[in-house]
Amino acid sequence: MKKILCLILCIIFASFMLVSCDEEDIGEVPEHYPNIDDTIPEVDLNMYIIVGEGTSSNAIDTVSRAISQYTLKTYHTSLNVKYVSADEYESTMLAAVGATDASAANIVLVNSIDTMNSLIATEKLVDLVPYLDTDDFGTLKVKIPTVLLDAAKTGESLYALPNNHIIGEYEYLVINEEVAKHVLKENPSKLASYNTYESTEELRAEMVQAGYDANQYVYIQNGPYSLKAELEAQGNVCNVVSLPESTAEEAFSSAFAIVNSTELANQRAMEIIYALSSDTELRNLLQYGVAGTNYTETHEDGVSEIFMVDSEKNSYRMNIEYTGNMFICSYCDELGWTLENAISGQKQNEQAILAN
Repeated sequence: MKKILCLILCIIFASFMLVSCDEEDIGEVPEHYPNIDDTIPEVDLNMYIIVGEGTSSNAIDTVSRAISQYTLKTYHTSLNVKYVSADEYESTMLAAVGATDASAANIVLVNSIDTMNSLIATEKLVDLVPYLDTDDFGTLKVKIPTVLLDAAKTGESLYALPNNHIIGEYEYLVINEEVAKHVLKENPSKLASYNTYESTEELRAEMVQAGYDANQYVYIQNGPYSLKAELEAQGNVCNVVSLPESTAEEAFSSAFAIVNSTELANQRAMEIIYALSSDTELRNLLQYGVAGTNYTETHEDGVSEIFMVDSEKNSYRMNIEYTGNMFICSYCDELGWTLENAISGQKQNEQAILAN
């Protein structure tokens, strides 16, 4: 009987041990198992850009630190902005493109066709076409006018991405309506038919015969989309002679290029360029600096307005066309960037054509 009782107790004890072992296996990971690293790698990138006159060294330190912190938090990339004066930019930037140390450039501003040609000659630029063909960056083909992208191509390759800005200007034929109708008398509808200055030769001769200074009442004027309405409000007929043209010079007046490095660095550089076309917070940081330090902002009727600080310590000035997509940047009357100009600029870009 004692032997049977002992056997039963042993079986019960063994059962408890098995349950305890199972629970331990489920709840704990043995120390020799490897840890799973699901973190996203962080990358350091250098971006070279032209800084505006009047920017203080303190502002550069403040803004560059804020940008680096923002891009590290948002994109896992620490973007080190290298601010260079316009006079020293090309030589400094090209040296950084060829560098192999910590100063080596990853992203560079292109601000002229001559600068672009110098960069292409280094054979260090990344073709951006494969990036634009992906889901991650394909919307740039919508955010940036097609004529601007096409103008920036070298053959089938795209070595710099143009920043979306207002393209070119119109050429208008301006005719004083009152004077012209007085001269044309019974045929004022003819005013709409003039589409070149040369086509008005007979009209101008008739104005002179009638005692008018033809050069004062018939002339060519270049300007933006909004100029037409202004001229018409002043009593003129304003006929379009030519539409804004997208040229290589226009495309490379403001663009970003990527200097070939590792695959990861190139990918992150493309993410930053994409962000400067789509992320208003980063776009404003690069353009205006830190809120409350380098600028103040008001909000009225859903529209933000920037007022830049003018002080020896905190002045921060950048060319608005150099810092990304103009159309996502907050408005600043001091820079001539207003809601009205943005609306006019969008319409102008829709009518722009690719130069032959």
